[in-house]
Amino acid sequence: MASFRACLVTLAASFWVAAPGTSAAASSSLADDALAVLEKNCLACHGSARMSGLDLRERGTLLKGGSRGPAVAPGNAAESLLYQAAAHVGELAMPPGSEEPLPAADLETLATWINQGAPWPGSAAEAKQGAEPEWWAFRKPLRPAVPEPAKHRNLVRNPIDAFILSKIEEKDLALAPAAGKLTLVRRAYFDLIGLPPTPEQIDEFVNDSSPEAYEKLIDKLLACDHYGERWARHWLDVVRYADSEGFEPDLYAPNAWRYRDYVIKSFNEDKPYDRFCQEAIEISPAGRQ
Repeated sequence: MASFRACLVTLAASFWVAAPGTSAAASSSLADDALAVLEKNCLACHGSARMSGLDLRERGTLLKGGSRGPAVAPGNAAESLLYQAAAHVGELAMPPGSEEPLPAADLETLATWINQGAPWPGSAAEAKQGAEPEWWAFRKPLRPAVPEPAKHRNLVRNPIDAFILSKIEEKDLALAPAAGKLTLVRRAYFDLIGLPPTPEQIDEFVNDSSPEAYEKLIDKLLACDHYGERWARHWLDVVRYADSEGFEPDLYAPNAWRYRDYVIKSFNEDKPYDRFCQEAIEISPAGRQ
């Protein structure tokens, strides 16, 4: 009897196919209906729980299947484990504890959906996957159009100047006077290495009349070891670095300096940020597991 029943179910599954020329909207609607059947009957075990290694929440994991192999053979409902389990054909009988297969309407929906290739919903799901993420950090960076100031075009030396001057004009603000070379060299030293320039360093810049004087100053400061020491502090503060426990008992951490020096060296070598993050994960306790 079981064999005869299996033949009937297989025969029914083979005939439940969509008519040629099924529209994309109809295909999407069918997929929504099929996923509703799965959500109602299957996802309690084969959703986040992933029983038997099977996750039916995405098409990729559906096709990959679990410990028994692929759950669906697109285009062939009769050979699909998912359909066989829902129809109680063979050794599988799902949902667990059910004495009867799914209702005929649900089985027909699953069979038609699988025979059409098991398409995934093409409306909201795909639109959501292709939509721009809401959080700014996950959006693809786009280069904005550079504005053109109306009054101060002669002061634009780079795109950043164009944005600043355009905003100044928009707010109807007056320009501050240009900084003198003495002020400029002190600003550069404090910003990049956190230390004031010596009298000799000030004289070196002030007396350099070449057009590249400021560019040479910045390159010199970026190449200085103090640059990494200054800017690594911000990262070390974020990760709560300290040479000691900072609380009672105030235990000294004898090897903490290795990480401090690694961060400083990374800044001085201008290490790419993505590589720095990968290395941070690799050297963390979680990364070593």
